[in-house]
Amino acid sequence: SDVCSSDLPTPTAQNQVLLSAVAAPNISRGGQPVRFLVNLGSPAKVQISIFTLSGEEVYSAQGPAGRGTSQIDWNLQNGAGSQVASGLYLFLIQAGEGNSRTVITGKIVVLR
Repeated sequence: SDVCSSDLPTPTAQNQVLLSAVAAPNISRGGQPVRFLVNLGSPAKVQISIFTLSGEEVYSAQGPAGRGTSQIDWNLQNGAGSQVASGLYLFLIQAGEGNSRTVITGKIVVLR
């Protein structure tokens, strides 16, 4: 039998808090804010961090979110309130704590 089969149950699936997260749009043109849609299986603290390709954190926000889909907007500013430059950015979204903590990562392109 194939050990990597997707039919096998995932032990952490029942504890998973962060079900999905997407950036919409993931390409921002002309200063259009990026909207993150975060879908939680249960209420949890959500943290979003945005990084340059070199690993420098340019933005971070956290707060509580309820079960279901929540929206977090990023207005393309860094932590000091300055507009970020055009380029490719990485995002990391975390929800939950301890064994139920889930992390989703992705990419965003900013074109000015």
